[in-house]
Amino acid sequence: MKILVSDYSGHPFQVQLSRELGALGHEVAHVFFAGFQTPKGDLKSRNDDPPGFSIHPITLNEAFDKQSFLKRRAQEIDVGKRIGKLIRTYEPDVVVSANAPLDAQRQIFRASRQAKSAFVFWVQDLYSEGITRILHKKFGFAGRQIGRHYQRMELKLLRLSDLIVAISAEFKDYIRDRGISTRVDVIENWAPVNDFPPPEERERKTGAPFRFLYAGTLGYKHDPRLLVSLARETDAEVRVYSEGPGADYLREQGAQLPDGKLVVSNWVPFEDLPKTLVDADALLAIIDADAGHYSVPSKVLSYLCVGRPLLLAVPEHNLSARIVLRENAGLVVSPGQNQEFVEKARWLMANPEESARMGANGRNYAERTFQIEHIAKRFEAAFQRARHPARDQEITGRPAPGRLEASPAYQTSSGGHRTSTNRIRT
Repeated sequence: MKILVSDYSGHPFQVQLSRELGALGHEVAHVFFAGFQTPKGDLKSRNDDPPGFSIHPITLNEAFDKQSFLKRRAQEIDVGKRIGKLIRTYEPDVVVSANAPLDAQRQIFRASRQAKSAFVFWVQDLYSEGITRILHKKFGFAGRQIGRHYQRMELKLLRLSDLIVAISAEFKDYIRDRGISTRVDVIENWAPVNDFPPPEERERKTGAPFRFLYAGTLGYKHDPRLLVSLARETDAEVRVYSEGPGADYLREQGAQLPDGKLVVSNWVPFEDLPKTLVDADALLAIIDADAGHYSVPSKVLSYLCVGRPLLLAVPEHNLSARIVLRENAGLVVSPGQNQEFVEKARWLMANPEESARMGANGRNYAERTFQIEHIAKRFEAAFQRARHPARDQEITGRPAPGRLEASPAYQTSSGGHRTSTNRIRT
């Protein structure tokens, strides 16, 4: 097959999938938005990349404004159109799109229809649910009306997709409960476990404090005050690797604490993430109660790879919490329970042998579950099912335009799928 994987965020495991699909003999273009402010995966060309695999960063002519709703929306549409232009040029058999804001996702979907590509909606978050809850809190009734607009948009995109890949059974239930009959395959997220060396016990100097570590985004769905409470109310030190307003807030709070109690640094490159995480005694993840219904924190999966116990402030019904509890890989408290969060942290500090067993349990789970060869085979089978003639309707309800004529660089093989004789240019 000829596959275009669009991962708006540029996360580590999506590009690992693209490389593995390339190794299976498919031609794969991996596309991501370089200007989106979040930790990124291994998104540079490597000498051992499969011959049919290529990476295509999308950039804007100005900095991405994450804090302005109107400016951000216009820029997300622009990014979607730029990805759409790539799709129309590349003419893949299958487009799979993950993490794209809905205004961008609509542009990606339209371009997929124009290119007669099967469209796979890879549901990482239920975006419209998050938008509705956040905007309702911020703008009241007007925010809720905007949220309903995005709910209609998301449901229509899901309904018109050729295949939906959901990362949890709860997401599949949500889709089914809204009367959407599109096929839904559940494939849980993972982390590139082979990029994390086998964990070793952390050597701490005599008298050195216990170290908790948080690495990742701190946005609307995270409450950084939990991390402040942890630094204030225990003898531990808290290390945070993040950027943006949440990280700025923690820097301000850390300045009021003794040196070293709450230290905030910028995101680390993916190649440095394993040695950064392994330098902790326990790893932290937090998410608001509302967000637990529409988002699964993927950082937990990377955490499981490094052999350290986890401490989560996440609703127990969330997939990340269920994994940690089921595998006895750490402790979980409900969001907003600051005192219980601190007490569970103290328990980890006071029980090093049990904490070590939890860390080992997490690593064992990752080694059993995160084998990319098996995961890629599941996606390959899903994409094969998604391939069929595109419907004649765009999301707008207008008849889709006639198929674009292939340029001389693209030819049809005897097997019926398109192969290219050169790379797409971006």
